[in-house]
This record gives sequence, C-alpha cells and structure tokens, in this order.
Amino acid sequence: MYPNSSIWLFPLIFLWFTICAWLDWRTREVSNWLTLPAIPIALAMRLLGWTNGSWWLAAIVAVGVIVLWLIGGMGGADSKGWLTFALLGDEVILAAAMGILVWYGAIWLYHRSRGFSAKERIPGFPGYWLGMVLLSIFQFLIRCSMPTVEDYSPDDEHICA
Repeated sequence: MYPNSSIWLFPLIFLWFTICAWLDWRTREVSNWLTLPAIPIALAMRLLGWTNGSWWLAAIVAVGVIVLWLIGGMGGADSKGWLTFALLGDEVILAAAMGILVWYGAIWLYHRSRGFSAKERIPGFPGYWLGMVLLSIFQFLIRCSMPTVEDYSPDDEHICA
C-alpha cells in the first residue's frame, strides 16, 4: 500500500517548482543540482504508482524536448524540467504548458505595449510555476463546487466549509 501521495507529494513538487522559478527569475539559470536529481526521482515516483499519467504522452514530450534541446530551441534547465514534468504526469504537463503560454503571452503583451521587442532570454520556470498555481486553484474550485458522496462525511469538516 502506497501512502496517500496527494497529501505529501504536491507540496514537495510545488516547493521544487518554486525554488526553480525563483532561481530562473533571479539568475536566468537553474542549477543542475535541482534539475538532474528531479528526473530519476520523478521516474521512481511514476514506477511506484505515486504519480499517474499516460506513458505515451510522457514519451512524446520527452522526444520533443530532446529534439528542441538538440537544435537549440530550448535551454538545458527547461529541457530537464520538461522531462521531469512528463514523468510527474499529465496534469503537470498540462499545468506547465498552460502556465508557459500565459507567462509568455503576458511578457509579449507587455513588450508590445511598450513598443519594443524582448531581446533577452525569458525565464521559463516562472511560467511553469504559474501553471502549477493555476492548476491548484482550478482543482480547489472544482473540489469545492462538486463534492462527491464518497468524499463527504457528516462527521468530517469539509475543506471548503
């Protein structure tokens, strides 16, 4: 029997996202000390059943990321981050993709409104972090708005009450 991963796993993943995003924002680099160990840890969590998702989607993301890295379309830290996201599951892939689209869109609109183009490297991990925040809010709202019979007990305090 595996532990209830949602209780302890999400805060650890969110902490990792936060540290990587902060470093990427401040220095435009994320250390290999953070990104390299995350890949085998995420793989172990997937193999132990603590995360879920489709293996075929993880493989597609992994191949795409490796190709982008090889042709210079993506940095090393972002590539290792995406490999980790792919192993953490479909929701994390979706959150990272959604966050990076919102992040890059906001930066593009900001630069467009100022009349100049962005020449410097735009950090990616703050966008991935934003995606995790948006996913968390979305999941919280869904859970609060549609409790199931199995999740509700009159003796328990409801998380949204």
